[in-house]
Amino acid sequence: MAAAPVRGNIALAAIDALHRVPPTNRRPVFVARLLVGACLLALAVSVPSLGVDVIGGSVLGSILLGLFALSIAAQLAMIRVGAPLGALAWSLITTVGIFLVASSLTTRELQAQQPYWLVLLPVTAFVLAGQESDDSEAVRTPAPVAVTLLAIGLGILVVFAHQVGLTFDEPSDPTPAWALAVDFVTFMAATSGLLIIHMASARQGQAELSRLRRLLSVCAWCGQICDAGDWIPLEQYVATHERSDLTHGICPICEAMVRDEWLTRDRAARVGREGSSPQSVAESGEAGPRRGPGNP
Repeated sequence: MAAAPVRGNIALAAIDALHRVPPTNRRPVFVARLLVGACLLALAVSVPSLGVDVIGGSVLGSILLGLFALSIAAQLAMIRVGAPLGALAWSLITTVGIFLVASSLTTRELQAQQPYWLVLLPVTAFVLAGQESDDSEAVRTPAPVAVTLLAIGLGILVVFAHQVGLTFDEPSDPTPAWALAVDFVTFMAATSGLLIIHMASARQGQAELSRLRRLLSVCAWCGQICDAGDWIPLEQYVATHERSDLTHGICPICEAMVRDEWLTRDRAARVGREGSSPQSVAESGEAGPRRGPGNP
């Protein structure tokens, strides 16, 4: 008697599991890929910048780059352990902004190329906002407009700080041509790298979404197909999406089953009609059908 409730509980658990199928929202995966790519790009770009500071004798710049690399590595570790992606996106933008402002304030005189690096902040925000979702549980990344205003404010702050002398007062010699070339190359690599990472993540996400859309959710009991939230028969789905019609036949296994069922019903009907015993009717049925003019 206890087996029936157990089977019932197992069936209900199976039904609940089917209703808890994960949604096709791919935005968290998209944001995670972008964050990992942006962090790796930041580490790669910091290497030539560190070389420029070491060769140029900028101790403070080298220390700032080392701290920046450590903070980026820490954010990669946070992504690995599953920290909230929205908070990590803000953390990445904040870390880059603080580093760029601090680097711009190391020298007494403002170098023209330093504030331009702040353009990476809105570019990163636009890249992260590439696939917005209406899902209430989707990852909310920094708004590009807000980050753009933040970058403008930080640029004004850098200029104002140099005007009033709020710098680290490190002597600034004329930047050699090779250092300007390295700075330009790293800036272009950082900007184009973010766009390339975005395109690669979007392309891979679109491919995964296409594969998910090709999957059909079929009821394990009745065989109906879920189409845009409505459960419809297979025939209707094929006629709607495949632009083809179905015709019905019968396979050999089903034919044998149906034939046995018809023979059983025919025997039962003859028992009631002729009043003979079921055993005699069964024996007559096993002997084969009666021969006659219409059945040679």
